Amino acid sequence: MHLPFLIKIHGGEIEKPLLIMRKHPIIFLGQILIYLGLALFPFFTTLFISEVIANWLSNQAIQAALILLITVFELFVLMFFYHSFMDWFLDIWVVTNERIVDMDQTGVFGREIHELQLANLQDVSVEV
Repeated sequence: MHLPFLIKIHGGEIEKPLLIMRKHPIIFLGQILIYLGLALFPFFTTLFISEVIANWLSNQAIQAALILLITVFELFVLMFFYHSFMDWFLDIWVVTNERIVDMDQTGVFGREIHELQLANLQDVSVEV
């Protein structure tokens, strides 16, 4: 993985990333299931209420409008899924031989980078 912000020279040595971590994929699994349900929602609803709207679908204008609405809905679902995927995939933690870097993706184009020098680290606690 190319991380250009990590190339810092300290006393003639280049900082080396030792560990690159991101959230576990099972965290993203819940969002995948939600977006999959939203993506399949229009198709299941048309199956269940097909007899009710059969008269409407005989009109070509209404049929074209319904296809347009379903397409726009699916594009929004895909856009929000992509945003959630980018937020999950681009949130990473990097441990180097000099510091710990936390990169948080904020939106599509925004990124916040927080760092802590290992020399300033005083206490570590773990809770399970």
